[in-house]
Amino acid sequence: MRLYDRLRWKIGLPTVPVIDASSIADAIDALPVDVPGYPSASYGVVAPPFTSFFVEATTVVEPDNIMAQRGVLFRATTDKIHPATPDRTRWTMTLEAFMHVKGNGTYGYHGLAVIFLDREGKIINNMLKGVLLLPNPTQYAKIGQSRVPGAALHCVYSLKAINAMHLSCPAEHVSPTDEERRHYQRKASASAEPSAYYLLKVRPRAKGGFEAIGHGQAEEPRRAHVVRGHFKYYDPERPMFGQAGKHGMIWIPDHSRGDAERGSIEKGYQVQPDGPVS
Repeated sequence: MRLYDRLRWKIGLPTVPVIDASSIADAIDALPVDVPGYPSASYGVVAPPFTSFFVEATTVVEPDNIMAQRGVLFRATTDKIHPATPDRTRWTMTLEAFMHVKGNGTYGYHGLAVIFLDREGKIINNMLKGVLLLPNPTQYAKIGQSRVPGAALHCVYSLKAINAMHLSCPAEHVSPTDEERRHYQRKASASAEPSAYYLLKVRPRAKGGFEAIGHGQAEEPRRAHVVRGHFKYYDPERPMFGQAGKHGMIWIPDHSRGDAERGSIEKGYQVQPDGPVS
């Protein structure tokens, strides 16, 4: 079961796009330091692909033996929500972290990490000095909440997953198996259904850079879905909407697309490092 599905039935979190960053977290865990530090520039573009989304990672010690799950609920805004917000901030992201440890249950944290991004979607914070924290305004009755500044510990793998999403994204439609459905219904309720979603196996291309992200053209109208926010390049000779001056790298916010009468699609994403995490 995905950690976010677990949180949905435990504490009633809303349905949001999910990014599976397990392979990136595994690469970071393999490094010879407990909590690696990276300068802000090394994260590249981490502009929020959605207003709200969840990045999670699962640790498996042997086939099908899940030992721990960790995840971060991202919320992005252009409002000033922290007194130390730099003037050049375009987005402020809050990170609410959660853990599920086999034998110890599920818990969250009392603090939210705060990340400031500039107009290019790059981090303004000095990540080597740590991140700012805000008190978590939500108290959960059904899970514990630790006073350890856990959200700050989850920044590395979750932010690197967002950067990977801006580099490449082949899509695969995934439906829950009968076993996954029965397991979810035992935990939630007999009428509850785990969501079908698109799993994007993201491998950053070696050249990196900004890329327009899409899933190809369908032969007929697609079901209603949310397109994640991304940067797209417009040539000066073919500007955005044909309007002079609207060219170069332009941020396309997340938006809805498709025909609701054909149904809807929830999206999940899986990101994988192309090589050693740096």
